[in-house]
Amino acid sequence: MAPICRSLTASASDPDGSISLVEFLQNGNVIGSTNRAPYAMTWSNVPGGAYSLTARATDNRSAVTTSGPVSVTVSANNPPTVNLTSPSEGSVFGAGATVTLTATASDDGAVAKVNFYQGASLIASVASAPYTTSWINVAPGTYTITAQATDNTGLVTSSSPVHITVNANSPPSVALTTPASGASYRVPATVPLAASASDSDGTVAKVEFFQGASLIGLTTQPPYSATWTNPPAGS
Repeated sequence: MAPICRSLTASASDPDGSISLVEFLQNGNVIGSTNRAPYAMTWSNVPGGAYSLTARATDNRSAVTTSGPVSVTVSANNPPTVNLTSPSEGSVFGAGATVTLTATASDDGAVAKVNFYQGASLIASVASAPYTTSWINVAPGTYTITAQATDNTGLVTSSSPVHITVNANSPPSVALTTPASGASYRVPATVPLAASASDSDGTVAKVEFFQGASLIGLTTQPPYSATWTNPPAGS
């Protein structure tokens, strides 16, 4: 728990002379003094607890007056809380994925920032809610992700770790189903083209049909088909 600092101020005057000293007392013990107006001090490293504070003024002829007491309570400063909410434990992504990292964090004061880590490596730092960022183009591998919250007094808390896997990208599979090998057509011909295609760890973006190195058809949606119109005579 971090120490607390509190500002103490007092007003003091003397009708027949001047103020030579103002002392601040905590439970009867002097914790600070000043001989210059405005009469103020900073009470540093205050532990949590209940206190009775008074101010004691001494004039230039050594007359002394003590103020009435003021009761204050200093609450102990608790560390922040943080929870990594995304990704979920055991999530699996494809190579080159963009992984959304999200955390919730709170504090009895204020959250200054939330850092996201992969192991000991900082991925990103977010200074205000919502605490979220994108981890871009993640390479294949297994990763341990944590979120770390820092409050306005410097106390730090780390979330429970989340383990994710990024798999290497496997190529799609494709088979030309139409025309059949050895099929024969007469000019002028219209040749139907069809293929089956799938991807085990993603989606098929497009299927292209070629004659030799020449592109003769393209489709982006199943069923993957096209038409080759008026090919010249030949094999």
